[in-house]
Amino acid sequence: MATLGGTALTLLDIAKMTNPDGSVAKIIEILDQTNEVVKDMVWEECNDGDSHQTTIRTGLPSGTWRRYNEGVAPSKGTTAQVRVQTGMLEDRSVIDKDLAEKGGNPEAKRAVEAVAHIQGLGQQMATALFYEDERTNPLRFTGLSAHYASISTSTAASAENVIDGGGSGSDNLSIWFVTHGPFHGVLGVYPKGSKSGLDHKNVGLTKIIDSTGAAGSAYWAYEDWFQWKAGLCVPDWRMNARVCNVDVSNLRAESSDANLIKLMIRAEETLANAAGGKRVIYCNRTAKAWLRIQAEDKRNSTVTLETIGGKPFTMFNGIPVVTCDALLNTESALT
Repeated sequence: MATLGGTALTLLDIAKMTNPDGSVAKIIEILDQTNEVVKDMVWEECNDGDSHQTTIRTGLPSGTWRRYNEGVAPSKGTTAQVRVQTGMLEDRSVIDKDLAEKGGNPEAKRAVEAVAHIQGLGQQMATALFYEDERTNPLRFTGLSAHYASISTSTAASAENVIDGGGSGSDNLSIWFVTHGPFHGVLGVYPKGSKSGLDHKNVGLTKIIDSTGAAGSAYWAYEDWFQWKAGLCVPDWRMNARVCNVDVSNLRAESSDANLIKLMIRAEETLANAAGGKRVIYCNRTAKAWLRIQAEDKRNSTVTLETIGGKPFTMFNGIPVVTCDALLNTESALT
């Protein structure tokens, strides 16, 4: 049995998803977002339970210049092990049995509500892939921003691949060059023995304890359970790059400090060879629009519009530029 407060669908909620003829309405999903990063991610099962361990090269052997009849000392490479954790993102949908069956077609009502839950969890996961940090939220995993959080090479080696757009304050955006798996690239990971991606279970009828009624009050409800177990592994920071501190107001004013093409060229030149991985550029709608505007104004051949698989894509030097609505216009400036 489960206890539920004010999170179950009400008669008013059901009425809002019902057409005048009693049929279930087709919901116009105005909160829908584009977050292709979740689909692009290469997913791999963790190699150690709920966590994933990778081994990275930290040093190379060094040879010796010698003369005839002089000896050579042996040398060796060095490695380090990095472990990342996974988190569990879950949600439930509960509809009173009699309310769901009112007017018929309870499964259609459940399906409409499930779409909202799936979209909501998808947005949370996309946000997590960029912005979460297990050091401040121990139940979650660490996203890309925490790996590329400084423009100072004295603070982090990965700062070599963080390009400063010159902005300050908290109205900045970032553009990301991400290489997806399978070896050196970014990997999504999930606990050993579990399922990759969003798991949706039709729980069926469940007895719900009414916490607002008299002791022992309960009712029957249809329940759906949603669960997503995931983590993020960045085995080689050289495979990705971040253009950060792009001041949104400067961008809209077309300030020289917000020349996206120049900044993105600098970012691309920091990247290691893709080594068979899939490389994608992610930015929000603000950045993508101004990238195209600046390219058109300058008649810049670096940015082109191409068709791949019947779909139009903005390309930057052959790399697809993909919209990611999870990326913000309100990032604080990195130092």
